[in-house]
Amino acid sequence: MLSLGNRDTIKKWRDVANDARKELYEKEKEINDLKQEGLELKQALKDVNDQCVLLFNEVHKAWKVSSALQTDLKLEHVLLSDKQNIEKEQNTQLRNQVAQLLHLEQDQKLRIQEQDSTIQSLQAKIRTLETQLNETIKAQSSSISVSEPESADLSNSKFTGDGIDSSAVTRKLEEELKKRDALIERLHEENEKLFDRLTQKASTAGSPKVGKFHNSLE
Repeated sequence: MLSLGNRDTIKKWRDVANDARKELYEKEKEINDLKQEGLELKQALKDVNDQCVLLFNEVHKAWKVSSALQTDLKLEHVLLSDKQNIEKEQNTQLRNQVAQLLHLEQDQKLRIQEQDSTIQSLQAKIRTLETQLNETIKAQSSSISVSEPESADLSNSKFTGDGIDSSAVTRKLEEELKKRDALIERLHEENEKLFDRLTQKASTAGSPKVGKFHNSLE
């Protein structure tokens, strides 16, 4: 039989064993929890890594798109710059043409004024000749008689001469009028050509000033 001391010792070691077994169970449970947590962390890390890869791919695609857009924008900027330079040159040429046409119009107006003055002078001369002719006719009507044939012949000769002068002045007046009409027609054609050019330019540039300019030319 066991003594009392042996029983106490056995009980003591049994308690120690139970405590050790309990502590070992807790440690094993803690280890399993840590393993599970490690697995969850690994899965989370894998998910994060996958998301990083996806994000990197998206960033790479976005960078490619951005690079392509920058290239397109640079090319478009170059094209727009060239187009702007061409439009500036065309506008400069058009302004020069407009200035030349305006100068030509002024010259033609001066020539028309000079021709109008010449026409007025010729008309005044015609009126003067008509007056002289009427006076000559009246003088001939009062002086012609049966007994004075020679005087009648002289009057008829003067009348014929005045008629010749009047016809020549009339022809000259008609020629000046034709020249004036031709000059006016030419000026009108130049204005129409200028209007067509301005209209074509305004259709591409959206300029609202063409109508005003054409009205000012007319």
